[in-house]
Order: sequence, then C-alpha cells, then structure tokens
Amino acid sequence: MSGSSVEPELPCDACGQTDRENVMVLCDGCKHGLHIDCLGPPLPAVPEGYWLCDACTSPTCRDITEDRVTLQFLATSKFPAAADKREKSRIRARANRVSLIDGQLLHTQTGKPVPAIADRVWHIQDCHGIGHFGIAKTLHITQNHFWWRGMTE
Repeated sequence: MSGSSVEPELPCDACGQTDRENVMVLCDGCKHGLHIDCLGPPLPAVPEGYWLCDACTSPTCRDITEDRVTLQFLATSKFPAAADKREKSRIRARANRVSLIDGQLLHTQTGKPVPAIADRVWHIQDCHGIGHFGIAKTLHITQNHFWWRGMTE
C-alpha cells in the first residue's frame, strides 16, 4: 500500500468493497482508496511511495475546487512531504491560476470567485431568475460575477 496507511473498513471508491486491503492503494491527494484491479487500467502491483489517483493528477479533468492537494498548498504554501518534482510542478501551475483569500477561491486573472461545483447550478439559476433570460444572457450575467473552467453555453 502506498501513501498513508489504509484505514480499516475503507471502501474502494470503484467497487465499494472494504476487503482485500493488501491490494488497496490510498491516494495521497484525496485520501480515497482503490483496489489496484479496480483502477482503469489496473495496476500490476501496489505502487511504492507517493501515489495519486487519476482524478488528482489530471488538471484538465479535475476541477480546482476539488483538487485537495492544490487547495492545501494554497492554504499552507507547503507541498505534500512525498511530492516529487513533477507533482510539485503540477501543484505550482494550478496554484498560479487561483488565490485563496479569507477562505474564498479567486481566479487570479479576473479576481472573480470560483464557486464549488455544487454551488454553480444554484448561481446559474439565480442569475437566470433575475429576469428569466435566455441561455446566452444568463451565461453573460454569470460570467460577470463568477469564473470556473469550462464556462460555456
């Protein structure tokens, strides 16, 4: 097992089972557990040392509000102890795009707040509810107040 030790009864994020701890890996980013044969593609063995799941290593797939490793870096200015050069570079690159001020995540270029994924639908509905505008106008109003990657119609 890599990273932190797997907690007893930690379920696999993929299959939900709590058995087979000897083939369970724990992501050092999100702290979720996965059986090596539940990963896609499966790993041949439990990796040694620092390990991150696909969700924590793919900046294009992982929303910044869910990138716990980068958020921790923004809060503390410290890299995870076992982070290698590549991981530090990834964290630094993502951290340069946002800032954390008084607990609020802000987009560096625009200064606009970056809401959590769960809050985005509410913000869009709130903007739309101002005047029951169409998609383009609702998007425009939302973009004037918030920023998140992939803001499109």
